[in-house]
Amino acid sequence: MWPVLTDHSTLSVLLRAAVRARCGATSTSAYSTGVNAPAPAPASRPPSLILASGGTAATGATFAGVGIASMLVGHGLFSAGVGAMLVIYGVVVGGIGWAAWRRHLWTLGAMVASALLHLAVALSTAWGSASWPVGLAALVPLAVLVGALAPSTRSALSE
Repeated sequence: MWPVLTDHSTLSVLLRAAVRARCGATSTSAYSTGVNAPAPAPASRPPSLILASGGTAATGATFAGVGIASMLVGHGLFSAGVGAMLVIYGVVVGGIGWAAWRRHLWTLGAMVASALLHLAVALSTAWGSASWPVGLAALVPLAVLVGALAPSTRSALSE
């Protein structure tokens, strides 16, 4: 029923033809001539994407670090629970930053939403404590917002 392919060159020719047909390659493509085509140069990330994804990842690492510190304080089960939730939240926010670095489009909304939340918390904490140094913590989410909302970030994420 099926032909027995004992000749490896015949099998190779059939496999190449199947790959060319599946990928839409023509007989003049680099694959069909046996020449390895150079890999395309990786597109550089715009500074706005670096700012937004790096700031988001740094915020996630900060939350995870605070969570670990909270668990190590040893104030009982409540501190351990708060610390565990902060670590989980930090990992999620850090994952958003990592995914943005990897240019996933869905991260744009997640970066903006988390930056708005962090900005609101930083400003309300600074307002409530009447301490302007605490308000400096609002600079990071503000920078993430500026970077995430830049047109170059949207175009880099949609590539």
